[in-house]
Amino acid sequence: MSKDGPASSKPLSPDTYSEALEQQLALVRDLTGPRGPALCDGSSMVKTGEASATRYARFFATLVSRAQPFFWAAHLAHATQVASRTLPTYTFTAESFPCPDGFMWFQEPVELLVLDPGPQLLQSVYWHVGVEAQDERGVPVLLFGQTVDRRRPNGMPTIQSNVRLGQTLEDMHAEIAREGSAHAGGIEAFGSAHYLDISDAFHRFLAACLSFLEQRLVLPVTRPASRGTRRRLEREHAGYQHEPVVQVIELRRKDRPQLEREESSAITAPDWHYQWVVSGHWRRQYYMRTDTHKPRYIAPYVKGPEDKPLKAPAGRVFAVTR
Repeated sequence: MSKDGPASSKPLSPDTYSEALEQQLALVRDLTGPRGPALCDGSSMVKTGEASATRYARFFATLVSRAQPFFWAAHLAHATQVASRTLPTYTFTAESFPCPDGFMWFQEPVELLVLDPGPQLLQSVYWHVGVEAQDERGVPVLLFGQTVDRRRPNGMPTIQSNVRLGQTLEDMHAEIAREGSAHAGGIEAFGSAHYLDISDAFHRFLAACLSFLEQRLVLPVTRPASRGTRRRLEREHAGYQHEPVVQVIELRRKDRPQLEREESSAITAPDWHYQWVVSGHWRRQYYMRTDTHKPRYIAPYVKGPEDKPLKAPAGRVFAVTR
């Protein structure tokens, strides 16, 4: 992905966004196959002896197999990643997650940060809202991040953590820091200090993704999987628990202010090469239903031709949350 701008925002073909479902099923196949134990031997539960690598791999495969697939185009993932760098205090709530089990696949790996071993590239994220495991601390949400790795270029399960509904990013980061490398998974090889940096970047990026969905600057639009994907699903995964559809994350274009519409109708529009977000402002807003404060970005709108890529602001970063 270019450092100067994101990829094109032209309409996606079914073969493109169906990659989310294809890769979800590929991960399930690997977890239940001969490679499964090796993919999960870095799990904290395996390291502490709570579960064997084989058992844990099958447990993870069961979770992933029931998830709703979400596809993030490269240009939207890029804008979200830029926004995550300055995301204010964010609280994870039930409204943060669009479904109990989700698998987010990014068209291009997202660069969380760069370390001495090289860029840490996030390829996909799985979450499970564990209402059935609620205790005195609240409802846990199990998170897995799959990063690019030579052992599995399409995503090695290397980030595992739990966030509680009602917990803030800052509280979560402090808790992980106290618990040390127990959450590190495959990243433990880089050292706990590096893991904290990766963990913070991962959770901020995830929070920004969820925030975009809450604020509805982007929308998950249900699209049918490609014909080839549906046929493979019928042939190889008869037990798949969802319809063969993908939630494609699409940009929601807000109506432009009346003055701007009038100006554009009176003046020939320039030949813009990008779409961009006209900046608004942040404010902290209280939500009585969840008894939480969340940052809310007020009155942004998207300008520029719909067939052009969305360009993240330079210098001043935008983020959209609820």
